[in-house]
Formats: sequence, C-alpha cells, structure tokens
Amino acid sequence: MDQPTQGNHPTVSRLTPVGTVQLEKFRTRVIGTATVQSEVTQLRPQVEIAGRTFASVCQIKLETLAPYSTGAEVGPLAPQIHALRGQKNWGMLLRKPLVPIDDSDVTLLKRELQSHLRALDESLLTYSSRIKPRRTSISAS
Repeated sequence: MDQPTQGNHPTVSRLTPVGTVQLEKFRTRVIGTATVQSEVTQLRPQVEIAGRTFASVCQIKLETLAPYSTGAEVGPLAPQIHALRGQKNWGMLLRKPLVPIDDSDVTLLKRELQSHLRALDESLLTYSSRIKPRRTSISAS
C-alpha cells in the first residue's frame, strides 16, 4: 500500500513499502520492504556514508529483509518495472535514496522478494555480522 509523502521533495509524490536496494557484485537487488514514517527532510550538512553523499532523510519502519547478499535481482525484472521507465541505464535511477514506484511495481517486487525473506531478526544478524570497522589513517603534518 502506498504511503503519501509530505514535505518538499520535487519528484516523489508517493513512496511505497518496497524501497530498499543493495548494490553488490554489480547486481542490484531489492532486499526488503519498509514504510516511510515521516516527512522527507533535507540534511544540512549532508552526510557521507561509505563514499556516498546523502542530502535527505526520512524515518522508515523496516518490515521485511532478505539475508545479506540475497534478494530479488532487479536486472531481469527491469523491463517490467514502471519506475525504471524502460531505460537501459536504469541503475543510475536507483542510485537515489528514494525512488517512487507504483502499485504494479510493488506487487511485482514483493512477489519476487518473497522467496528470499527470512525472519527479520535473523536477516538483520547477517548484516551486522558483516560490518567491519573502517580504519582511517591520520597523518601528522
């Protein structure tokens, strides 16, 4: 079911529960479902995580999650996903933190994701076990 959005986002009029995307080994996957729980607001200053800059934020309620490195592959489904507009370079469209999708896309992605899902707490553990602290070097001048 679509959730109405509020706030000042120029291209999103509705956000749907299926919205989490993972890029790994050149395969883009839908890895879970979440529902937007707050307005989308602009971050000032912007936040950088793992080399990506994020300019907006909203609260979500994580509903389902596939274990790490699993999920529904988007590539084979791309021609059927309306949000990708039939573009060959659809991967670039998904590099935005929030991607609007319609009811048809929600149904398709949820159906394809279903066989990958496990209990939420079980799946979360597969991600937390992969988190490695990043070392940063500080050079003295």
